[in-house]
Amino acid sequence: MEKRERLEQLQDRNIYATEESMIRWVEFTGENAEFHNAMHCFLMRGLDSEDVSVNFIGQTDAVSYAALKVLEMPLTLTVVHGGEEPAYAYYMDGKPSTRAAVLDSFIIEEALLNMEDTGRYVWDILNEFFDCHDIRLGAVDLTFAHLAEHFIVLCGELTPNTMMLFDPETGKRLWSGEEGAYELIMQRISG
Repeated sequence: MEKRERLEQLQDRNIYATEESMIRWVEFTGENAEFHNAMHCFLMRGLDSEDVSVNFIGQTDAVSYAALKVLEMPLTLTVVHGGEEPAYAYYMDGKPSTRAAVLDSFIIEEALLNMEDTGRYVWDILNEFFDCHDIRLGAVDLTFAHLAEHFIVLCGELTPNTMMLFDPETGKRLWSGEEGAYELIMQRISG
């Protein structure tokens, strides 16, 4: 696969065209690009193996991965630790919203229910994974997109930047840009 012209520049990623019109080359940028790419690819492969529909194809190099081209929706679903069951928060175009406003704006209830069910399933998978590695998941931001007219997939970044991870004993957040946070998370995951 060949990386071609840049199509979009995000805060910590660049998206490029490839010779295949339906495939994008996504490259993490910044000081910790390799960490973010490794974490994203690892988690997306894991979700894909658990039958979660994702646009992730595979890792292309240390800082990049290939993904199917999608039509992103202006909705982020945040799944939050809510005791026995996770709770949801809705963000449209980066701004807090309500479920009713989301339904009024652009999406049918069946699609939103599908996204919420997927969010709960992803939460369960990630929560179990992190729990096995002495990390508590507090929240995760999930971005969904249309792959085809009525087919919604999980896309976007899946790294500690889009999650709240805590030490279960101290309650201290493991990711807040502090020095050594990457190493600690990787040490626990690979240990």
